[in-house]
Parts: sequence; structure tokens; C-alpha cells
Amino acid sequence: MHTTTGFCFALLAGCAAALQSTPALANDTQVWLNGGVAFSLDDDVKAAVDVSQRWIDDGNQFLLRGNVDVNVTKRVSLGGGAAYVDLANGHEFRPHQQLTLKFGHVGLRTRLEERFFSDADRAQLRLRQRVALALPVTGRLDAALTAEGFYVLQSQTPGGRDGFVQYRLGGALARRITPDFDIGAGYLLIGNVRPNAPDAYDHVLQIVIGARL
Repeated sequence: MHTTTGFCFALLAGCAAALQSTPALANDTQVWLNGGVAFSLDDDVKAAVDVSQRWIDDGNQFLLRGNVDVNVTKRVSLGGGAAYVDLANGHEFRPHQQLTLKFGHVGLRTRLEERFFSDADRAQLRLRQRVALALPVTGRLDAALTAEGFYVLQSQTPGGRDGFVQYRLGGALARRITPDFDIGAGYLLIGNVRPNAPDAYDHVLQIVIGARL
């Protein structure tokens, strides 16, 4: 538990240090409307379907994703799924595999994605590492903090850019309307890492609707 908590704070501190040490450049302001339904297929098998409409200055996006997680132990789950993304200049099909670890209010997720773009030479391989902290505020109000790093293992174009390309810091509040339905809002800061230039930041307002069956 001490190692996990230390990793969580180290990632959060690293992202905060990057923000302070790099001149800020506002790149885009976005609004994301996210909806999700979670349900159980078995006692140890959980599934979810997510839909996201994203209004972005340089072209809107629509994402549809499905995922299944299997509990290996009380703290460890393995899962996978796929997403379809409708882009302004094409589309993307994105299978993924993931490992999730849970320690109380702290969750760690490692996700590997294979990104097939409609106009790309090959699949991009992208690794995502997320740390999430979920805390109850009141009986019906929950808070969440997240930090996530994105690392491209293989670009979609031979000779293209790989390595650490993006990080995200987010915070959100969600209110339970009923035991199986909640609605919330949050803010997401996206830092786009640019070689030999200041990072470019996207500011995202998120509206989230969730249901459990």
C-alpha cells in the first residue's frame, strides 16, 4: 500500500512540476459529454459501455467503447475491449487490454491500445498509465482525482514520433440521484508534450452521466 500511494503522489507531483516549469500555451477548449452503463455478467465479471460526444475547436469527435473486466483477486482484475472513434477527418478502431489494481480508494490502471486509423500505414501502439483517487464527500456526493500518462510504443507511420506524448490531470464531482444513477461534472487538463517547444494545454469541461444495471 505504501508503494502504491507513493507512486500515486509521485505521478501527481511530476505532472504538477511539469506544469510549473513549462510556459503554458492554451491550445484548445473542449466540452465532453460522457455517458456510461455498467453491469455484471457474473460475480467476478463486470462489463461497461461508454459513449462520449466531444466538441473540439478543430473537429468534433464521437467515441463508443465497450469493456469487460474479470476479477482475478480482490485487488486485481484483467480486462479488455474496443472503441470506435469517429474523427473529423476519418475514423479509428481501438482494441485494448488492461490490468487494474485497487487498494482502498486508490486505483491503478495500465492499458495497452492498438489504434487503427483509417488513413494510417499501420497500427499505433499506445500505453496508458492512470492513477485514480475516489473519495466520498457526503452520503450522495463523491469526488475523484485522476492522473494519466500516455506513451506511444509504435507510431502509426514508420519513422513517426513515439515516446511520452501526453498527460492528463482531472477532478470531478458526481451526485447519486438514485442508487443506480448519478450525474456529475469535472475539469480535465490535457498536456500535449511537444519536442523542442512548450507543452500545449487543452482545457476540457466534462459532463458525466452514469447508470448501473
